[in-house]
Amino acid sequence: MKERYYCKKCHHTFNTQNALRLHNKSKHRSKILLRRLTAVLIIAAGLSLVAIYGASIPISDQGSVTLTPFAVGSVHNHSTVRILIDDEEFDLNQENFYERSPTVHMHEPGAEGPGSSTAPNLVHVHAQQVTPGYFLGTIGLSLTEDCLTLNTGQSHCVTNGGSLELIVNGVPNDNFRSYLLTQGDEIIVEYRSG
Repeated sequence: MKERYYCKKCHHTFNTQNALRLHNKSKHRSKILLRRLTAVLIIAAGLSLVAIYGASIPISDQGSVTLTPFAVGSVHNHSTVRILIDDEEFDLNQENFYERSPTVHMHEPGAEGPGSSTAPNLVHVHAQQVTPGYFLGTIGLSLTEDCLTLNTGQSHCVTNGGSLELIVNGVPNDNFRSYLLTQGDEIIVEYRSG
């Protein structure tokens, strides 16, 4: 008995495999193309989500992806940032810290004109993906999960027996490199020596 080839889509039978292949190309091509297009769109959407949000997801217990701000001018959020070292507040309201970056910066308190609500330690965020560490880097400080380094070069590190904590709106947060500053955040970077 001669072998027959069966179309699983429309249940027609064919004498040769080549006839079945030609049938599928001519009769079911739009469905094949639609499936391929759907697969491509799903992959593209997934890659887009990874590109947009993936950098903010920790990749291991050892750390996370370092973010780079983009789309300057796309947002205008305000957060307050304070640094405490052994319960002493480090003064961020220094003239050499004002207006250092178009991405994220501080204004001199009251510098925006009469009736201004610019408060001490108020940070203006003008781009996507701005982290507390990125902001501090723009004013000559450095923040990692292990160390806070001031613009004087003085480092406060957990390797010296101390503790370093990022507190966001009153809640400790482990995402030193991936937490994004959002409207109304109250950020405290706190170091306690051991």
